[in-house]
Amino acid sequence: MSNFKKMKLYIASFLLCLCFIQPGFSKPLWGYIYYEDQSFKKVLFKIPWVNVRSRPDFHKIQKKVEYQYNFRSYVLYPQEAEGFLFADGQDTFRMISLDLASPDGALFTHLKSEGPLLLYEYFLSANPDPIYIIVSKLTTYRIDKINYRSFIENYSRACPITFENFEIRGNIYRDLPLFIEHYNKSCGQN
Repeated sequence: MSNFKKMKLYIASFLLCLCFIQPGFSKPLWGYIYYEDQSFKKVLFKIPWVNVRSRPDFHKIQKKVEYQYNFRSYVLYPQEAEGFLFADGQDTFRMISLDLASPDGALFTHLKSEGPLLLYEYFLSANPDPIYIIVSKLTTYRIDKINYRSFIENYSRACPITFENFEIRGNIYRDLPLFIEHYNKSCGQN
């Protein structure tokens, strides 16, 4: 076998191994589990990580999360706690248990924005893009690419002066979190 063919074989096997090793990567991160009775526990989470996006693998931790407490390993399911939070040094991630009336039952959803409008995101198994849930005092909205423009237009009428220069660019993943954050800062106290 020539050196060139051997090199191609080594590179191909290296890339194949890299593909199999990558999905199993997880980070040990300190965080807290908090329960319905207002108690909490400091634990060491084993958070699956997506290196390509440099963020937690929300697909995996929305159904269960592994953690260590008093040198023993446990698994936390959404039915067992109100939520959990952890930090990776730069960002703090807060996961809240919500019953979405789905076949899976309750899921840990990522809380993206907090205020009068709470913005949560969760993921379907075959889709890398998030689905947004917005909770206000009166209603819960499930927002997707189809209805997010009408939601923004309806809520921007609550305080139109604040949103005169707000432009909807057609990107739900940029527009909606930006709108919710702006709404909570400017219009939430009214």
